[in-house]
Amino acid sequence: MQHPAVQHPAVQRLDGQRLAGQSRAGERGSGTVLAVGVLGAVLLLTAVALPLVAALAVSQSVQGATDAAALAAADTASGRVAGVPCAAAAEAARLNGASVTVCTVDGLIVSVTAVRGYLGFELGARARAGPPGAGEGPFG
Repeated sequence: MQHPAVQHPAVQRLDGQRLAGQSRAGERGSGTVLAVGVLGAVLLLTAVALPLVAALAVSQSVQGATDAAALAAADTASGRVAGVPCAAAAEAARLNGASVTVCTVDGLIVSVTAVRGYLGFELGARARAGPPGAGEGPFG
């Protein structure tokens, strides 16, 4: 006749250790629960991080549109291109998906501020353009 502890998998020895090859019934499926929890955490992190990374890309896009607008306005202010400097800036920004909010012309130096909406927020950028040596200091 076999020992009763060997016949029933939930029986433990008197010192609290399990018998070899036997598992606790309460631990069944815990790996699945852990895997689902980890997957949920990864999905949540992705859902939060993705819009933030996209906002960085939109911000760079707005900066590029603002730079293009300032250069277009500076070309117009210098006489290289016919037209009104701030109108040229507004058109260049529009073609790049942004809109000019501030445009100032000081001689041949043009300063432009442009914005673009993203997820209910406005992302903005500023740029200055003009001929070399026309601004103050080494960086114009």
